[in-house]
Amino acid sequence: MQEETKPQTYKVTCFGAGFVGIPTSTVLALHNPHLQFQVYDISSPRIKQCQLNQPPIFEPGLEKLMCKTNGVNLSFTDSLEEALSNASVIFLALPTPTKNFGEQKGKAYDLSYTENAIRSLVKYYNEHPMLNNVILVEKSTVPIGTARMITSIIEAVSVRENVHKYVVTSNPEFLAEGTAVRDLLKPDRVIIGAR
Repeated sequence: MQEETKPQTYKVTCFGAGFVGIPTSTVLALHNPHLQFQVYDISSPRIKQCQLNQPPIFEPGLEKLMCKTNGVNLSFTDSLEEALSNASVIFLALPTPTKNFGEQKGKAYDLSYTENAIRSLVKYYNEHPMLNNVILVEKSTVPIGTARMITSIIEAVSVRENVHKYVVTSNPEFLAEGTAVRDLLKPDRVIIGAR
């Protein structure tokens, strides 16, 4: 008798428990029950609130949807190792405030959160070689050329044989605070870009 093989469960991790990360992960989990979703954030208090179905942001309808998915195929963690373990897709839904220092102060985006996240995940994968490709999806509002910047960081800090295992894509969000759940459930456009 042949042993049954279970279908592989894909895991999607989202960096950032904010106005983009929580609603996006919750709605995706609702519509993709066959996938596992996990939201990672460095803020333990934010993660604790999410684990209790009390989002740290106000979005009409979000709490109700979290109750349907949290603990089913959606989870929240402040552990980088847990977030990256077995992740096939990683959404980057990180803050991109306006720079308050240096050149272009008050005009350009501060991409330090994205840079730090990329360095952290590449360091993790250098120490824990991955088996498959990892798709990095930039969700935040960022300037043109951010995917190129992400790729250059990966090339600079990645172990040579791992460089080709990263696929960098862009999937910009078109969400407004207060209508994010509605915007995700019925988007008027979806844009995906990759090399």
